[in-house]
Amino acid sequence: MRQGKCPGSGAKAVRPGQSATPRPKAAGFTLVEMLVVMVLLGLISGLTLPAMQRWHDAVLARAQVTSIVDGLRAASFAAAASQHELHMDLRSFQPGPATPSSQDSTRRDKAKPAGDAAVVRLPLPAGWVVQSSEPAVFLVNGLCRPGSATFLTDRGDAVVVQVLGPVCAVQTQATPERAGRRP
Repeated sequence: MRQGKCPGSGAKAVRPGQSATPRPKAAGFTLVEMLVVMVLLGLISGLTLPAMQRWHDAVLARAQVTSIVDGLRAASFAAAASQHELHMDLRSFQPGPATPSSQDSTRRDKAKPAGDAAVVRLPLPAGWVVQSSEPAVFLVNGLCRPGSATFLTDRGDAVVVQVLGPVCAVQTQATPERAGRRP
């Protein structure tokens, strides 16, 4: 009798230390497969991250412009509520948090002579600069005299904010060309 086969069955005999069922091939990934996947992920992230950064910057700039527009819209209501004219000019826009706010300045300026009106105070986002301003006046009856302000953003874009009279509509427009880029 030969060793390794069961008599009459044709099946191999099980040796000590072996299982009766055949062992499947080891599951897993080879090193080359893992490297290919990592290279592909690196290429995809290298292409998408700059686009996501540009998208984030655009959303942030839009939010900053919206903050200025909302502040100017609120100035119309503040003028009517305080019964004092508010002026928007170069002094209106200061870097950092609003100091003082338009409502605080109207309360403080009540003792001023009638010809010296209060100024709207709005914070400018970090890195923004006012290039020019045509004065606008927010009247006590809720109407406005038109004016505009042009800003240079931290990315070098020029943004124009206009106060349209007589109904105090505020609109913005970005200029298509980049104004002199700053480092």
